[in-house]
Amino acid sequence: MLESDSSTALLSRTDLIRNQSSYLHNYKTNFENLKAQVEKLTLVKQRVLHKIEVARRNGEEIDNDVLEWLDHVDELIEEAVMIFRDERKGKKRCFGGLCPNLGTRHQLSKKAANEVKAMVLLLSQGEKFREISSRTIPEDISSLVTSSQNPFISLRNYKRYYEKLATEVEKLMDDRERVQRLMEVSRRNGESIYEDVSKWMMSVGELVDDTRSTFEAFEQKENGRCFIGLYPDLKARYNLGNKAVRQLKAVAELRGEVFDRVSYTIIPPNVWPTSTKVYENFGSRMSTLQGLYSTLQDLNINIVGVYGMGGIGKTVLVKQLAARAEAEKLFDVVIFAEVTPYQDIRKIQGDIADHLGLVFRQEDEVGRAIRLFDGLKEKKNVLVILDNIWTSLELRRVGIPVGDDHKGCKVLLTSRDRDVLSQIGCQHNFAVGVLDERETFGLFTKIAGDSAKDQELQPLAIDIAKASGGLPLAVSSIATALRGKDIATWRYALRSLGRPLLNNFSGILAGVYSSIELSYNLLKGEELKSTFLLCSLMKYSGDTSVMGLLKYGMGLGLFKEISSVEEARNRAYTLIHELKCCCLLLDGHSNEWFSIHDIVLLVALTIAFRDQHAFTLRNGGP
Repeated sequence: MLESDSSTALLSRTDLIRNQSSYLHNYKTNFENLKAQVEKLTLVKQRVLHKIEVARRNGEEIDNDVLEWLDHVDELIEEAVMIFRDERKGKKRCFGGLCPNLGTRHQLSKKAANEVKAMVLLLSQGEKFREISSRTIPEDISSLVTSSQNPFISLRNYKRYYEKLATEVEKLMDDRERVQRLMEVSRRNGESIYEDVSKWMMSVGELVDDTRSTFEAFEQKENGRCFIGLYPDLKARYNLGNKAVRQLKAVAELRGEVFDRVSYTIIPPNVWPTSTKVYENFGSRMSTLQGLYSTLQDLNINIVGVYGMGGIGKTVLVKQLAARAEAEKLFDVVIFAEVTPYQDIRKIQGDIADHLGLVFRQEDEVGRAIRLFDGLKEKKNVLVILDNIWTSLELRRVGIPVGDDHKGCKVLLTSRDRDVLSQIGCQHNFAVGVLDERETFGLFTKIAGDSAKDQELQPLAIDIAKASGGLPLAVSSIATALRGKDIATWRYALRSLGRPLLNNFSGILAGVYSSIELSYNLLKGEELKSTFLLCSLMKYSGDTSVMGLLKYGMGLGLFKEISSVEEARNRAYTLIHELKCCCLLLDGHSNEWFSIHDIVLLVALTIAFRDQHAFTLRNGGP
């Protein structure tokens, strides 16, 4: 007896160990299964939501079990998202990095496996929702259908059934013509027709064809007689009456589907540029990307900012972040809208509305903002990315709910000016700096291709990459232009990067130069613009001290309405701070010094030579 008990206990412990080890063995498989089930469940949920929308348009009441099912789906998907977020914990290692953390992997794998089981059960329930509401038919037709169940009443009323069917079919054909006109208008507007509307049109066509045969049979058999013409053919009349009643019920059900809208605006899927893959391995970008991703998960932060000079890669970075957030289902909707230097509120509203499938019926800015505000609040979790902000923007004026208006709405802004982000109310700002030399050369060789590997061109490739100053837009522009070119072109490009253009922006970096010039053009006031140009001339001459700026500025009468040296000194520091916030100047080795990017310096000198007729010599020679 004791041997039997001990062997049973041993077997149970063996089974337990086998089950526990299976979670570790199937760690990757369980996560893949979970991702697949989340996708399937999301699709079924979308189909059910579509049916609910149709039912509500028809004034029908949704069954409670359907609504409860949707709540369970949302809970499971939210739990799955949390498991996906914790997946990175399973990648951590222990014992000095010698082996993976088996305890964490076991827990995560078990959670994923249990989540899959729960989702499979919900999927089977969701597939059973053929009908999510109960339809009613008009009372007069319902009474006819009920009366037809009595053979004697059915025989007596057969002609009444026929007449009622003819009347209702005519009304149904009018309904079909109205829906057909709406469909034609929708298609001209580039909208997609609801699936249930298309099915309804097919069902109407089939039923109308079927009733034609009924009407023809009625005309042929109505006066039919039997027993040598002594009696009317009661059996034929009974069968015709019953068929008319069945069709009458079907017509009533089809007429019960009222379509206020027959189409919906097609929401194009976000297509994130494949060029983001070029930046995936850059340590300087990945740390910022991870910091942004963590901040978006912080429930206490609603508005986040990213700033840096033109061409530094802000847009590429936030698009890479958006692609990850969308892939990992961090948000229900991810919206990307570009803001022009001279703000166009209506354009911003239109871009956001397109991502939501909203159609504005209001022309005024306020009415559009209210519609957009309500549309965004309908989404549980939404990320709105506004790229390239130049001046302060009131989010509520656009129609974007933030803070207490909608805790689930996150706003991500990019700008060249840190002060603009602060004015809008960003709670956390991330700076994007230049690439280091290794990253710069790696990006250059990846884009330039085999040309950069040529032994004769490689020394030039190193010098050109350095001359680009780690500015991604400059690196990619130069590398693309030099790909497949001869050595003379490479040498000319290197010389061009070391001297300002005397007339206007041209050559392989024309786009980069123009982008930086736009930052200069949008500086507030001539005093700030003149300070920037003076700083560039000082940098070119080898002096980048704030005291030097103070000396030259006072000598040139740059500072306006200044009555003392102390006021001029404070003004100089203020102007330097504003230019740093605009990312046109960089920090020096202390607060008493500033610096400037080489590409920005070339642009500034070109503007100074072209517009101000400035002339300078380097210390120690021309």
